Amino acid sequence: EFDDIIAKTKELKKLQAAEDAPEDRATIPSLELSDLKREVTEYPIAEVESDSGVTVLNSELASTSGIAYVKFGVDISGVDYDDLALLPVFIRTMTETGAGDLSDVALSQKIGTHTGGLSVSMMTRPVRSEGIADGAVLDGSNLLTKLIITGKATSTKTDELFSIFKLILTDANLDSQKKVVEMLKETKTRIESSIQGSGHSYSNTRMKARYSVPGFLN
Repeated sequence: EFDDIIAKTKELKKLQAAEDAPEDRATIPSLELSDLKREVTEYPIAEVESDSGVTVLNSELASTSGIAYVKFGVDISGVDYDDLALLPVFIRTMTETGAGDLSDVALSQKIGTHTGGLSVSMMTRPVRSEGIADGAVLDGSNLLTKLIITGKATSTKTDELFSIFKLILTDANLDSQKKVVEMLKETKTRIESSIQGSGHSYSNTRMKARYSVPGFLN
């Protein structure tokens, strides 16, 4: 029995090492440069102003397999400069401390049941002031700052997706002191453990924070 296994193993290795016949290789699908389109595909974007004053940008893609990809932006340019350092904590509490009558676990289960995932982040983009020529390097003194909630769901679950957006925006449990303390301790531990191997990155980030607003925000 062992001799049979050894023989079959040798035969398998021999077959694996053998070069495929040209007719066999020809059956493998392949692409030539001529098969690729040289033109860039442009997808039209429709801008609609809703009755509530929200600007909606809608892009109909060729096929997303029935999945809606949504980004919802909230203007946070009115946040005081001294409070900017608190935004990362605020962003985490929106999805990790629960919302309304839902605990953090129940909220996570609701998101997992009805959507393909949901996340919150902060977007900062430099904008060109009037009179600044195209192609000029921007100094970062004028920024577009938004809180971005990103999510995806099947077309039949978009109502649930938007209801979760509204829930974490308007009814997040921001007063969950115990959970916030746990998050801060976790972040502190993670940073302390990574400084030894990434100290140069922290130094670079700290220096950039002295010379520009985007550097400070990052």
